Amino acid sequence: MAMQEGYETSCAACGTFVGLEKKERKKLKSRCCKEPLRFGSHVLIFPNGVRVEVEK
Repeated sequence: MAMQEGYETSCAACGTFVGLEKKERKKLKSRCCKEPLRFGSHVLIFPNGVRVEVEK
């Protein structure tokens, strides 16, 4: 398993965690409510499960 990097995303309507995205894109929509995604902090997730927030 490799290290994962990206922005944490969630649904703007219900707040469900959607996943990680490499770039902040305005046109992406959630699968659950078809609402725009809300971008959170930029994180690194190591193979052992450790999450580290990164300033970008």
